[in-house]
Amino acid sequence: MRIVLAILMTALLMLTAEAQSMRKKQRSNAPVQTEEQKKKQRDADKAYKSSLEKMPDKKYDPWAKVR
Repeated sequence: MRIVLAILMTALLMLTAEAQSMRKKQRSNAPVQTEEQKKKQRDADKAYKSSLEKMPDKKYDPWAKVR
């Protein structure tokens, strides 16, 4: 009985290791961006950063109502 249990546990450990290695393989097959997609991404990043710079800085005082 112990042998069967040991074999079963070993098989389960091997399956989890295989699943982890499969995940790494999937990451390496990421699609390559074209120049047009890169340009769109850069433009979107620039627009986002400029919108963040336009926002006024609000100083928040969490103790304002307590004082």
